[in-house]
Amino acid sequence: MSPQLHASVYGFQPHESFLQSVRFGGYRPSVFMNHGLAVGLFMTTGTLIALWIWRTGARKDLWGVPIGWLCAALVMTALLCKSTGALALLVLGFAVLEGARRLRSSIPLLIVLLLPPAYCVARTAGWSGRPLVSLVSKLVNEERAESVEFRIVNEDLLIAKALHRPELGWARWGRSRVYDESGKDISIIDGLWILTLGTSGLVGLISLGVALALPALLLMAVFPGRHWGDWRLAPATALAVVGTLGMIDDVFNSLLTPIFPAIAGSLGGLYLTVLAARRVSQRSSRPAAMEPAAASSTVKSSAGCQSPRLRRATIQKG
Repeated sequence: MSPQLHASVYGFQPHESFLQSVRFGGYRPSVFMNHGLAVGLFMTTGTLIALWIWRTGARKDLWGVPIGWLCAALVMTALLCKSTGALALLVLGFAVLEGARRLRSSIPLLIVLLLPPAYCVARTAGWSGRPLVSLVSKLVNEERAESVEFRIVNEDLLIAKALHRPELGWARWGRSRVYDESGKDISIIDGLWILTLGTSGLVGLISLGVALALPALLLMAVFPGRHWGDWRLAPATALAVVGTLGMIDDVFNSLLTPIFPAIAGSLGGLYLTVLAARRVSQRSSRPAAMEPAAASSTVKSSAGCQSPRLRRATIQKG
């Protein structure tokens, strides 16, 4: 069955090129999302979180079904989505979580967090990106390498246009795109980073990066890497890594998946909750201050036992 659910229910296909649904001798699903890549990334996030909950023993079963069986079903479904990039992110995410657990350090996540901004800086500084095409050709196949090369060629055009207004960009209405002499649009925007650079400039790109990376950094601030193997922290650490994988995906795709802003909000809320709990704990551990009424009665009682001269001196001194 080819991806026809969206057309059957809503009457149209969300993506104009049906050929992008053809993969590895079959089709990849798009369900009700705007592209099969979005479905693949969605399945990657759910699968990675479930695998880490199973790996740390945070949960043994769900509705009576062993969590290991559910993980196997999720992995199989992620494979059937036939999204090479999403599967690579799944392997990378699990490696980061396992590395953090074994090393008792959050350095693996920090390294992955640096990859998207490093790529953006390198591309805007003049790096061609051709070594990345060669790497994909060796590790995957020529078809995927051609896809990466196509994206890089279009990025070159869009970067050159964006750097004419680097601070705040060209705003919307297609002004950041590239047109030929006849006015035809000859650019294709794939990555969210180049879309943001063209429309909002460096200010918008930096703001986007901070919004997506800050929650993971805040989690590392309140829970150092030595705690990341704790089963009680498993859902939060998995979400932090998934959010970081979303940053990497934004380099090559502009799917605008709402999962990652939701993850950022949940981790930000966890950070504020932990800070509030720690402040309450610190206040409760301090010696209780003497209440004003008790202090007043103490002064009065001590003054009552004194001679008139000492009483007047005590009151004046008070």
